[in-house]
Amino acid sequence: MLLKNILKIQTGVYLKPDRFGNAVYIKVNDFDENYQLSMNLQSNIMITQRMGHHLLQAGDVLFAAKGDYNFAAVYNNEYPSAIASSSFFVLKKSFEILSDYLAWFINHPDSQKKLKAEAKGSSIASISMKTLENLEIKIPDRETQESILVVDKLRKKEKRIQNELMMLKDQLIDTRILSRI
Repeated sequence: MLLKNILKIQTGVYLKPDRFGNAVYIKVNDFDENYQLSMNLQSNIMITQRMGHHLLQAGDVLFAAKGDYNFAAVYNNEYPSAIASSSFFVLKKSFEILSDYLAWFINHPDSQKKLKAEAKGSSIASISMKTLENLEIKIPDRETQESILVVDKLRKKEKRIQNELMMLKDQLIDTRILSRI
């Protein structure tokens, strides 16, 4: 099934910073390497009522369409008033698919390969809305989606533990070597 057939996709917005802002303006660099949104952002844009349809809702998926790192992240209402920058497409929550599963599917290497193959631009690569809309997505039943997410979470935890173990081994080896000098 194509993404455009199961959810609405809209563009982020270009806004100038405002020190008297009433909303958070989410940019690509507000995410860490695990696609987690920073929890210490300040209101830095002024939005009006007519911009209400751009306000992010819990469960919206942000897709970073510009630049070298094209990733999807779920917005979990971390900030009550937030708008995505123009670097993002906002995939509005759908009842057919879990938001976390959608982000996982888009971030999967196979999906990333398909999207990057269609990227345009010589200096800054950009994935078009049409390319994203035409991404073929497999939607298993809800239980399977949840199982995939559990396995993915466990796999990430295992990788984190392995990295910590390697750092500890390196420290131990360095300590032993230095103690013999």
